[in-house]
Amino acid sequence: MKITLLSIFPDLQSFGIRTISACLKKDGHDVDMIFLQKDFSQRFADKTMDDLVKLTKGADLVGITVMSNYWDNAIQITEKIKQNYGIPVVWGGTHPTIRPVECLDHTDMVCIGESEESFPELAKKMEIGQHYHDTQRHGVQS
Repeated sequence: MKITLLSIFPDLQSFGIRTISACLKKDGHDVDMIFLQKDFSQRFADKTMDDLVKLTKGADLVGITVMSNYWDNAIQITEKIKQNYGIPVVWGGTHPTIRPVECLDHTDMVCIGESEESFPELAKKMEIGQHYHDTQRHGVQS
């Protein structure tokens, strides 16, 4: 399964998505990581969004790490991806963990808490066409 993980804040360390990427790769998934460094007070430029659309082409699932102050940026990215591909998008990070229901107004799924086990489980279920909504008990809510 091809998965794209996005970090939308200026922390290049991004331990969360790097760890999840490693877990997904261990399970045999093809994972791309994209780091969009932008101040949260500004929207991404149209060119950046167009480039992002090209980079996510062919992905079966997109994951975005979301901190509360990057809420608008996460919505902008999710809407752009959905307009072009309709690929499932899952949000993880601080904001989805503390406000999951609010996030579900804008994304398909949220990861709550640490997702090193739940995200790979979600990907596996999606890959084999298994019902994945029950992944909630392990940290994913849809």
